[in-house]
Amino acid sequence: MRIRHIALICAMAFVSMVLLSFQISDNNYTEMWKKVKESLSKDLPETAEKQLDAIEKAALSDKNQPQLLKSILYRKQIFSIKEEDTPEKAYIDYAAKKFEVLDEVASALLHVDVAMTYSNYLDMNDWTIRNNLPIADDMSDVEMKYWDKDTFRKLIDQHLDMALQNPEVLKKAETKDWLLIYDDRKDIDKYIEYEMSMFEFVCHSIVNYYKNISSANDVNEAWNTQSWWLDEKDFVKVKLDESDSPVIRCLKLFQDLISYSM
Repeated sequence: MRIRHIALICAMAFVSMVLLSFQISDNNYTEMWKKVKESLSKDLPETAEKQLDAIEKAALSDKNQPQLLKSILYRKQIFSIKEEDTPEKAYIDYAAKKFEVLDEVASALLHVDVAMTYSNYLDMNDWTIRNNLPIADDMSDVEMKYWDKDTFRKLIDQHLDMALQNPEVLKKAETKDWLLIYDDRKDIDKYIEYEMSMFEFVCHSIVNYYKNISSANDVNEAWNTQSWWLDEKDFVKVKLDESDSPVIRCLKLFQDLISYSM
């Protein structure tokens, strides 16, 4: 009886130790992020970079993918301060080296972020890029400001396609476990209510992009547009045209989202 009592006490002590270590780890991340934000607010990128290095190291050790991804995404702010010429490219090149340490969910989110980085650069420089001609040669050493619009669009499409290459994994991942990455967004709790899985979260992010760049000029007269107005149970069965048009890409995503929710 006494042995059982001692075993129970030891078990309770072990549980308390585990919970305490978890709390300490969580509090450490909170404190580390507080320091990062303070450094950035004071325009101290080198200090913030070292603090992000510490978070990344801790996240790798803890196998904490959300914290690891957040440390990667925050580098964009470092590059925006340190890099005078095309900080977006510096961030994208950095991000490309980080996919190998991320799991499927974190990779999907990083692919979306890289795509949106290309998109934002294109939007901000559209007045010059629209006049750029296609470059047939290797573009790895060509500055982004000389790329043509189609090159940007193709790269964005590629990253968004990669974001959804593991849909079943995204469907099993709960959005609430990843929202710490976006703690600076307003009304963050609404994501949990309307996008409970990371599949929905990622799909909606991509849908919003294609909705924003779509126009009537993207619609081909040969397409069966009447089928787009069917009831949801019939619409999900429609064979949409094979096209890279933003309209078609958007509609296919809507089909996936509707099928998932049915």
